[in-house]
This record gives sequence, structure tokens and C-alpha cells, in this order.
Amino acid sequence: MEGNTPGRINKLASGSYQLKLHKDGYQTLTKAVKINGETNLTLNESLVPLTGGLKIETEPNSAAVYIDGKELKKQTPLDLTDISTGTHQLEIRKNGYASVTKEIEVIEGQAEQITAKLNQLTGELNVQVRPWGSIYLNDKLQKSSSDIKYKIQLPVDHYQLKVIHPTLGIWEKTIEITPDNTNEIVVDFNHILKIPITAMDDAGNPVHAEIYLDDQNTGKMTPSEIEINVGLHKILVKKEGYLADNDQMEILVDKGFDKPQKFILKKIDKGANLNQ
Repeated sequence: MEGNTPGRINKLASGSYQLKLHKDGYQTLTKAVKINGETNLTLNESLVPLTGGLKIETEPNSAAVYIDGKELKKQTPLDLTDISTGTHQLEIRKNGYASVTKEIEVIEGQAEQITAKLNQLTGELNVQVRPWGSIYLNDKLQKSSSDIKYKIQLPVDHYQLKVIHPTLGIWEKTIEITPDNTNEIVVDFNHILKIPITAMDDAGNPVHAEIYLDDQNTGKMTPSEIEINVGLHKILVKKEGYLADNDQMEILVDKGFDKPQKFILKKIDKGANLNQ
């Protein structure tokens, strides 16, 4: 007699029977059963999955592994012994590398070896400096005194890009290289921008304060616009009898930068100082 679970078998005569439960991917269960015609017998049985092994190595290691969409807790290299038999979808992922996806067949009692060489993702960086400058990536010199476009293919990641001109200044910024894209950077030290500088007291009233750019007095008072060339700059305002909340601002001025710089000045309480 055959059937599927859950199921019910009626009108069995009293006596001894052999119950056999079979399902692909699970160990077959065979059990002796005694039937007493006066009572109903209910059976709840659990089937044990058939398993096989899987050894996974990647180059480089420390890659995440997904089986049927579920991420495993450990990263490569992996030696797995309890994968259910049958067909599975395997995916290997690592930041900065192309994912590897393949269908695998796990066989009972066998350990399949998977070796995957991951292909690193790259993007292009192009840097044009005007009039010229030295180019650094993560503080490593790439090109000295360059006035032509510098091109380099880089692994996907974040980089600290710095450009230095001996008299016009420094430009520095964190950039991101993304897969199969070109990051175009133009650093034009000749480009001049007008940046509004204002100062207020803590009550919101305007304060006339001296404006300093890169430790040099500009000769201008707030509120005023100052001309700044592209690059990293320090801005400071000073007024006798006042202290600035934000003592000094360091900003990267780039083409299109138009953010006003606002300082808050607090009046020095001389009486409070005398009591200290």
C-alpha cells in the first residue's frame, strides 16, 4: 500500500506492519508498527536530510558565501559538511570584486571542491591640473609637476587625492572609484571665486571683524566677499574683545563653490576673567 504524507489509512486489520517513509534528499525511514483494531494509531515521524560536503576556496580569501540566497556566517576558506543533497545556487561575493554565481550538485557523503579566482573591479581616474602640479594618491607621488591629463586604472575603492602647487596651494579630496566608470577631476588653481564672509554675535547681531586668509590679513572686514583661488584654505576672523566659537575654518574651494562662511563671535566678559 502506498500513499503520501500527511495521510490516513483506514480499516487495517490488527497485526504487525512495516512502515516505510521515503522522500528524495532524506534518509528512508523503516519502522515496525503494531495495529490494535480497537484504537487509532497516530504517527509523527521526522526524516533526516541526506547531506554532503562542500569545500570552498577563493583568491583572495575572506569572501562571503551565499547558498540558495542565504549568507553563511563564516567567510572563505570554508569546509562544510552538512549541506543537503541536491541542486543549490552558490554565490560568492567580495567588495571590490565581481561576484561568482554557479549551480552546484551536492552528493551524499561526498565533498565537492570549489575554487574561485575573483576578478577585481576597476575604474579610471583622470586628473587635469592647471597650470600644473604634483599628483598624489594616498600620499604616494604619482606624477610630478604635471600639466597634462594624468590617467590611471584603479581598483574599486576610496582614495585620498592630493594635488600640490609650490606657490598656488594644495587641493585635497577623498574620491571614490566605481566599477567601469571614469572619474574626471580638474584642479584649476588659476580659478578665482568670491566667497561671502560674515560674523555675528551670539544674539545674531552683525559684527565687524577682520578677515584672515591662510594666516594673512586680507584688509577686509565682515561682512564682505573675499577672492579665493581653488584649493584648501584657512579662514579666520578677529575682533578685539571677541572670541570666535569656530576659531578657524578649513575649506576646500573648488569650481562652483559658493557656500558663505559664517562665524559666531562671543564678547569676552572681562569682569568674569578678573574673578577667575
